[in-house]
Amino acid sequence: MSHAANSFAFGDNWRSVESHVQGYPSLAALVDASSSFRLFRRFGWIRARRLLYLQTELSHLEAKIREADGRCTGPQRGLAAEALKNPDLKRLIDKAGVKLEDYGTYSPTLSAVS
Repeated sequence: MSHAANSFAFGDNWRSVESHVQGYPSLAALVDASSSFRLFRRFGWIRARRLLYLQTELSHLEAKIREADGRCTGPQRGLAAEALKNPDLKRLIDKAGVKLEDYGTYSPTLSAVS
């Protein structure tokens, strides 16, 4: 490709592409040179499998948390203070929080249902 063609397509970024070692380094520079080259696989099938697995885990944790909530008694039943006093409940909620963070990284482009 000529310098003129490079300059037209990438502006000043063509030098960056040509200065990298051939292979992934130069391919990465090319992808970075223009947003029109940023085409990546979504890995939708494996993403969906991971989400389904996480949904199953979260549903199981949700049932355990509801069960633990049902065993709580006293005026602070259902409040955060109860979770602090109950290490098993706190552990379940913390575990669900980690799973929810993981779930969120896989699901931003999917429609949510409750």
